[in-house]
Amino acid sequence: MIKNKITGQRRLTFEDVTVKVFSPAQFNELLSGDFLPNLIAKSLDLKRNQSALLKAGLADGGRGGEFFFFSEDNRLILKSMKESERDLLLSILPEYIEHYERNPHSLIAKVLGVFELKFKSREAPFNLFLMQNTLMGIPKSQVLATYDLKGSTVAREVMKKGDDVNKVLKEGKVLKDLDFSKIEGSIYVSPEDREALVQGVTMDTDFFKRHCLIDYSLLLTKINPSESIKNPKFIQSEKPGEEEIYFSLGIIDYLQLYNTKKKLEKQIKVITALDADVNISIQEPPKYADRFRDMLYRITTPVRSSTTSRKSTENLEQRPAPALPNPVSGSPKIAEIVPNNS
Repeated sequence: MIKNKITGQRRLTFEDVTVKVFSPAQFNELLSGDFLPNLIAKSLDLKRNQSALLKAGLADGGRGGEFFFFSEDNRLILKSMKESERDLLLSILPEYIEHYERNPHSLIAKVLGVFELKFKSREAPFNLFLMQNTLMGIPKSQVLATYDLKGSTVAREVMKKGDDVNKVLKEGKVLKDLDFSKIEGSIYVSPEDREALVQGVTMDTDFFKRHCLIDYSLLLTKINPSESIKNPKFIQSEKPGEEEIYFSLGIIDYLQLYNTKKKLEKQIKVITALDADVNISIQEPPKYADRFRDMLYRITTPVRSSTTSRKSTENLEQRPAPALPNPVSGSPKIAEIVPNNS
Protein backbone atom coordinates (compact mmCIF):
# COMPACT_ATOMS: atom_id res chain seq x y z
CA MET A 1 0.00 0.00 0.00
CA ILE A 2 1.25 3.46 -0.88
CA LYS A 3 1.38 5.83 2.06
CA ASN A 4 0.14 9.23 0.91
CA LYS A 5 2.10 12.29 2.01
CA ILE A 6 -0.36 14.96 0.82
CA THR A 7 0.38 18.11 2.78
CA GLY A 8 -2.63 20.13 1.66
CA GLN A 9 -5.38 20.43 -0.89
CA ARG A 10 -7.24 23.27 -2.49
CA ARG A 11 -10.74 22.95 -3.91
CA LEU A 12 -12.14 25.15 -6.69
CA THR A 13 -15.83 24.95 -7.59
CA PHE A 14 -17.25 25.96 -10.97
CA GLU A 15 -20.66 25.54 -12.59
CA ASP A 16 -20.10 22.06 -14.05
CA VAL A 17 -16.91 20.85 -12.39
CA THR A 18 -15.10 20.82 -9.08
CA VAL A 19 -11.30 20.92 -9.21
CA LYS A 20 -9.15 19.56 -6.39
CA VAL A 21 -5.52 20.76 -6.39
CA PHE A 22 -3.12 18.43 -4.57
CA SER A 23 -0.16 19.69 -2.53
CA PRO A 24 -0.04 23.13 -4.18
CA ALA A 25 2.59 24.50 -1.78
CA GLN A 26 4.98 21.62 -2.51
CA PHE A 27 4.54 21.79 -6.28
CA ASN A 28 5.19 25.53 -6.11
CA GLU A 29 8.74 24.65 -5.03
CA LEU A 30 9.29 23.22 -8.53
CA LEU A 31 8.31 26.45 -10.26
CA SER A 32 11.31 28.38 -11.48
CA GLY A 33 12.83 29.76 -14.68
CA ASP A 34 10.63 28.65 -17.58
CA PHE A 35 7.90 27.59 -15.17
CA LEU A 36 7.13 30.73 -13.20
CA PRO A 37 3.39 31.04 -12.40
CA ASN A 38 2.85 33.94 -14.82
CA LEU A 39 4.45 31.96 -17.67
CA ILE A 40 2.33 28.90 -16.88
CA ALA A 41 -0.80 31.07 -16.88
CA LYS A 42 0.20 32.47 -20.28
CA SER A 43 0.83 28.97 -21.71
CA LEU A 44 -2.56 27.75 -20.46
CA ASP A 45 -4.57 30.83 -21.48
CA LEU A 46 -8.07 29.56 -22.34
CA LYS A 47 -8.54 31.75 -25.40
CA ARG A 48 -5.24 30.65 -26.94
CA ASN A 49 -5.91 26.99 -26.18
CA GLN A 50 -9.65 26.69 -26.77
CA SER A 51 -9.39 24.68 -29.97
CA ALA A 52 -6.76 22.29 -28.58
CA LEU A 53 -8.75 21.74 -25.37
CA LEU A 54 -11.86 20.75 -27.30
CA LYS A 55 -9.86 18.17 -29.25
CA ALA A 56 -8.02 16.80 -26.22
CA GLY A 57 -10.90 15.00 -24.51
CA LEU A 58 -12.63 17.17 -21.90
CA ALA A 59 -15.29 18.58 -24.21
CA ASP A 60 -17.56 15.66 -23.27
CA GLY A 61 -17.18 16.30 -19.55
CA GLY A 62 -14.44 13.70 -19.30
CA ARG A 63 -16.72 10.81 -20.29
CA GLY A 64 -14.09 9.48 -22.72
CA GLY A 65 -11.72 8.82 -19.82
CA GLU A 66 -8.60 9.99 -21.65
CA PHE A 67 -7.09 13.43 -21.99
CA PHE A 68 -3.83 14.53 -23.61
CA PHE A 69 -3.25 18.20 -24.27
CA PHE A 70 -0.29 20.24 -25.53
CA SER A 71 -0.42 23.94 -24.75
CA GLU A 72 -0.60 26.23 -27.76
CA ASP A 73 3.01 27.34 -27.22
CA ASN A 74 4.18 23.70 -26.86
CA ARG A 75 5.72 24.28 -23.42
CA LEU A 76 3.32 22.30 -21.22
CA ILE A 77 1.43 19.01 -21.32
CA LEU A 78 -1.79 18.30 -19.44
CA LYS A 79 -2.49 14.57 -19.31
CA SER A 80 -4.87 12.16 -17.61
CA MET A 81 -3.36 9.78 -15.05
CA LYS A 82 -4.45 6.71 -13.13
CA GLU A 83 -5.34 7.10 -9.47
CA SER A 84 -2.49 4.69 -8.64
CA GLU A 85 -0.03 6.95 -10.50
CA ARG A 86 -1.35 10.00 -8.67
CA ASP A 87 -1.01 8.35 -5.28
CA LEU A 88 2.46 7.09 -6.13
CA LEU A 89 3.71 10.54 -7.12
CA LEU A 90 2.20 12.19 -4.06
CA SER A 91 3.73 9.53 -1.80
CA ILE A 92 7.27 10.34 -3.02
CA LEU A 93 6.73 14.06 -3.59
CA PRO A 94 9.15 15.35 -0.88
CA GLU A 95 11.95 13.13 -2.24
CA TYR A 96 10.97 14.06 -5.81
CA ILE A 97 11.38 17.78 -5.06
CA GLU A 98 14.65 17.18 -3.20
CA HIS A 99 15.99 15.21 -6.18
CA TYR A 100 15.75 18.24 -8.46
CA GLU A 101 17.56 20.34 -5.87
CA ARG A 102 20.41 17.80 -5.64
CA ASN A 103 20.61 17.09 -9.38
CA PRO A 104 20.78 20.26 -11.52
CA HIS A 105 21.39 18.09 -14.60
CA SER A 106 18.30 15.92 -14.07
CA LEU A 107 16.56 14.80 -17.26
CA ILE A 108 13.32 13.82 -15.50
CA ALA A 109 10.45 15.68 -17.16
CA LYS A 110 9.09 17.78 -14.32
CA VAL A 111 5.51 17.40 -13.06
CA LEU A 112 4.26 20.83 -12.00
CA GLY A 113 0.87 19.96 -10.55
CA VAL A 114 -1.67 17.20 -9.88
CA PHE A 115 -5.43 17.72 -10.05
CA GLU A 116 -8.71 15.87 -9.67
CA LEU A 117 -11.71 16.99 -11.71
CA LYS A 118 -15.24 15.96 -10.72
CA PHE A 119 -17.79 16.63 -13.46
CA LYS A 120 -21.51 16.69 -12.72
CA SER A 121 -22.03 14.58 -15.84
CA ARG A 122 -19.51 11.90 -14.78
CA GLU A 123 -19.64 9.79 -11.64
CA ALA A 124 -15.96 8.88 -11.38
CA PRO A 125 -13.39 11.66 -10.76
CA PHE A 126 -10.88 12.52 -13.45
CA ASN A 127 -7.18 12.77 -12.52
CA LEU A 128 -4.76 15.03 -14.41
CA PHE A 129 -1.16 16.15 -14.10
CA LEU A 130 0.59 19.18 -15.55
CA MET A 131 4.05 18.45 -16.93
CA GLN A 132 6.82 20.24 -18.78
CA ASN A 133 7.11 19.45 -22.47
CA THR A 134 10.74 18.50 -23.09
CA LEU A 135 10.58 20.44 -26.38
CA MET A 136 10.32 23.68 -24.37
CA GLY A 137 8.31 25.57 -26.98
CA ILE A 138 9.79 24.09 -30.17
CA PRO A 139 6.99 23.74 -32.79
CA LYS A 140 6.50 20.44 -34.60
CA SER A 141 7.68 22.04 -37.85
CA GLN A 142 11.20 22.24 -36.39
CA VAL A 143 11.29 18.62 -35.17
CA LEU A 144 13.36 16.33 -37.39
CA ALA A 145 12.97 13.04 -35.49
CA THR A 146 11.63 11.75 -32.17
CA TYR A 147 12.82 8.59 -30.40
CA ASP A 148 11.44 6.77 -27.35
CA LEU A 149 14.42 4.82 -25.96
CA LYS A 150 14.49 2.23 -23.15
CA GLY A 151 17.63 0.22 -23.90
CA SER A 152 15.58 -2.85 -24.80
CA THR A 153 15.80 -4.66 -28.15
CA VAL A 154 12.58 -6.71 -28.04
CA ALA A 155 9.55 -5.19 -29.80
CA ARG A 156 11.34 -1.83 -29.94
CA GLU A 157 10.95 -1.06 -33.63
CA VAL A 158 8.40 1.01 -35.54
CA MET A 159 9.86 0.93 -39.05
CA LYS A 160 9.05 -2.08 -41.18
CA LYS A 161 11.31 -3.74 -43.71
CA GLY A 162 11.34 -1.71 -46.90
CA ASP A 163 10.09 1.51 -45.28
CA ASP A 164 11.53 4.71 -46.67
CA VAL A 165 13.39 6.44 -43.82
CA ASN A 166 12.73 9.97 -45.06
CA LYS A 167 9.01 9.26 -45.42
CA VAL A 168 8.80 7.79 -41.91
CA LEU A 169 10.59 10.81 -40.44
CA LYS A 170 8.35 13.20 -42.34
CA GLU A 171 5.27 11.48 -40.91
CA GLY A 172 6.49 12.42 -37.45
CA LYS A 173 6.15 8.98 -35.90
CA VAL A 174 7.72 8.36 -32.50
CA LEU A 175 10.45 5.82 -33.24
CA LYS A 176 12.14 3.33 -30.90
CA ASP A 177 15.49 1.79 -30.00
CA LEU A 178 16.11 -0.34 -33.09
CA ASP A 179 14.98 2.50 -35.35
CA PHE A 180 17.48 4.83 -33.64
CA SER A 181 20.27 2.32 -34.19
CA LYS A 182 19.48 2.14 -37.92
CA ILE A 183 18.90 5.86 -38.55
CA GLU A 184 21.20 7.70 -36.12
CA GLY A 185 23.47 5.11 -34.53
CA SER A 186 24.73 7.74 -32.10
CA ILE A 187 24.48 11.44 -31.36
CA TYR A 188 27.72 13.42 -31.38
CA VAL A 189 28.03 15.87 -28.50
CA SER A 190 30.78 17.77 -26.71
CA PRO A 191 32.62 15.96 -23.90
CA GLU A 192 31.17 18.50 -21.43
CA ASP A 193 27.62 17.85 -22.56
CA ARG A 194 28.10 14.10 -22.46
CA GLU A 195 29.52 14.24 -18.95
CA ALA A 196 26.59 16.37 -17.78
CA LEU A 197 24.15 13.88 -19.32
CA VAL A 198 25.93 10.98 -17.63
CA GLN A 199 25.86 12.72 -14.26
CA GLY A 200 22.19 13.60 -14.55
CA VAL A 201 21.03 10.18 -15.74
CA THR A 202 23.13 8.36 -13.13
CA MET A 203 21.41 10.24 -10.32
CA ASP A 204 17.99 10.02 -12.00
CA THR A 205 18.17 6.23 -12.36
CA ASP A 206 19.39 5.87 -8.77
CA PHE A 207 16.30 7.81 -7.70
CA PHE A 208 14.05 5.51 -9.74
CA LYS A 209 15.81 2.44 -8.36
CA ARG A 210 15.29 3.54 -4.75
CA HIS A 211 11.57 3.88 -5.40
CA CYS A 212 11.27 0.64 -7.43
CA LEU A 213 10.23 2.46 -10.61
CA ILE A 214 10.60 0.99 -14.11
CA ASP A 215 9.28 1.43 -17.68
CA TYR A 216 10.65 4.95 -18.02
CA SER A 217 11.93 6.12 -21.41
CA LEU A 218 14.43 8.61 -22.73
CA LEU A 219 12.55 10.89 -25.11
CA LEU A 220 15.23 12.09 -27.53
CA THR A 221 14.15 14.69 -30.08
CA LYS A 222 16.33 15.92 -32.95
CA ILE A 223 15.47 19.52 -33.75
CA ASN A 224 16.47 22.43 -35.96
CA PRO A 225 15.26 25.34 -33.81
CA SER A 226 15.00 28.94 -34.90
CA GLU A 227 17.40 31.33 -33.16
CA SER A 228 14.61 33.02 -31.19
CA ILE A 229 13.48 29.90 -29.33
CA LYS A 230 16.71 28.03 -28.64
CA ASN A 231 16.93 26.85 -25.05
CA PRO A 232 20.22 26.53 -23.10
CA LYS A 233 19.16 23.05 -22.02
CA PHE A 234 19.24 21.78 -25.61
CA ILE A 235 22.35 19.81 -26.56
CA GLN A 236 24.12 20.98 -29.71
CA SER A 237 25.23 18.40 -32.26
CA GLU A 238 28.98 18.20 -32.86
CA LYS A 239 28.63 16.04 -35.97
CA PRO A 240 30.16 17.65 -39.09
CA GLY A 241 27.39 19.09 -41.23
CA GLU A 242 24.94 19.29 -38.32
CA GLU A 243 26.04 22.62 -36.86
CA GLU A 244 22.45 23.86 -36.65
CA ILE A 245 21.09 20.64 -35.15
CA TYR A 246 20.22 20.30 -31.47
CA PHE A 247 18.87 17.54 -29.24
CA SER A 248 16.22 17.70 -26.55
CA LEU A 249 16.38 14.89 -23.98
CA GLY A 250 13.98 14.07 -21.17
CA ILE A 251 12.91 11.06 -19.13
CA ILE A 252 9.18 10.33 -19.28
CA ASP A 253 6.63 7.69 -18.21
CA TYR A 254 8.34 7.02 -14.88
CA LEU A 255 5.32 6.44 -12.60
CA GLN A 256 5.30 2.64 -12.87
CA LEU A 257 6.12 0.47 -9.86
CA TYR A 258 7.78 -2.88 -10.30
CA ASN A 259 4.86 -4.71 -8.72
CA THR A 260 3.37 -8.21 -8.85
CA LYS A 261 1.63 -7.50 -12.14
CA LYS A 262 4.88 -6.40 -13.78
CA LYS A 263 6.77 -9.41 -12.38
CA LEU A 264 4.17 -11.74 -13.85
CA GLU A 265 4.24 -9.91 -17.17
CA LYS A 266 8.02 -10.33 -17.30
CA GLN A 267 7.85 -14.06 -16.60
CA ILE A 268 5.28 -14.59 -19.34
CA LYS A 269 7.48 -12.79 -21.88
CA VAL A 270 10.58 -14.74 -20.80
CA ILE A 271 8.74 -18.06 -21.10
CA THR A 272 7.33 -17.06 -24.51
CA ALA A 273 10.82 -16.18 -25.76
CA LEU A 274 12.34 -19.39 -24.30
CA ASP A 275 15.29 -17.28 -23.16
CA ALA A 276 15.89 -16.26 -19.54
CA ASP A 277 18.27 -13.48 -20.64
CA VAL A 278 16.08 -11.98 -23.37
CA ASN A 279 16.37 -8.17 -23.37
CA ILE A 280 12.69 -7.34 -22.90
CA SER A 281 11.60 -3.93 -21.65
CA ILE A 282 10.48 -5.08 -18.20
CA GLN A 283 13.35 -5.70 -15.78
CA GLU A 284 13.92 -5.47 -12.03
CA PRO A 285 14.60 -1.84 -10.97
CA PRO A 286 18.41 -2.26 -10.50
CA LYS A 287 18.82 -4.02 -13.85
CA TYR A 288 16.52 -1.53 -15.59
CA ALA A 289 18.57 1.38 -14.19
CA ASP A 290 21.92 -0.16 -15.22
CA ARG A 291 20.67 -0.90 -18.73
CA PHE A 292 19.34 2.64 -19.07
CA ARG A 293 22.69 4.15 -18.09
CA ASP A 294 24.56 1.79 -20.42
CA MET A 295 22.24 2.90 -23.22
CA LEU A 296 23.17 6.54 -22.64
CA TYR A 297 26.88 5.70 -22.95
CA ARG A 298 26.19 3.74 -26.10
CA ILE A 299 24.13 6.35 -27.95
CA THR A 300 26.35 9.36 -27.17
CA THR A 301 29.74 9.96 -28.74
CA PRO A 302 31.95 12.76 -27.32
CA VAL A 303 33.48 14.97 -30.01
CA ARG A 304 35.54 18.12 -29.56
CA SER A 305 34.63 20.68 -32.22
CA SER A 306 36.70 23.82 -32.76
CA THR A 307 33.86 25.48 -34.66
CA THR A 308 31.30 25.31 -31.89
CA SER A 309 31.52 28.14 -29.41
CA ARG A 310 28.24 27.63 -27.57
CA LYS A 311 28.17 24.86 -25.00
CA SER A 312 24.77 24.01 -23.61
CA THR A 313 26.16 23.34 -20.13
CA GLU A 314 27.42 26.90 -19.70
CA ASN A 315 23.98 28.24 -18.87
CA LEU A 316 22.91 25.42 -16.58
CA GLU A 317 22.77 26.15 -12.89
CA GLN A 318 26.30 25.91 -11.49
CA ARG A 319 26.72 24.23 -8.13
CA PRO A 320 28.91 21.55 -6.55
CA ALA A 321 27.71 18.09 -7.50
CA PRO A 322 27.14 15.50 -4.76
CA ALA A 323 29.32 12.41 -4.79
CA LEU A 324 28.21 9.95 -7.44
CA PRO A 325 27.82 6.19 -7.00
CA ASN A 326 30.17 3.83 -8.78
CA PRO A 327 29.49 3.73 -12.54
CA VAL A 328 27.89 0.66 -14.04
CA SER A 329 30.13 -2.24 -14.96
CA GLY A 330 32.12 -1.69 -18.10
CA SER A 331 31.49 2.07 -18.20
CA PRO A 332 34.20 4.73 -17.83
CA LYS A 333 34.58 6.50 -14.50
CA ILE A 334 32.31 9.49 -14.08
CA ALA A 335 34.10 12.71 -13.19
CA GLU A 336 32.61 15.49 -11.14
CA ILE A 337 32.19 18.28 -13.67
CA VAL A 338 30.15 21.02 -12.07
CA PRO A 339 32.45 23.87 -11.06
CA ASN A 340 32.03 25.77 -7.83
CA ASN A 341 31.70 29.46 -8.67
CA SER A 342 30.95 30.61 -5.17
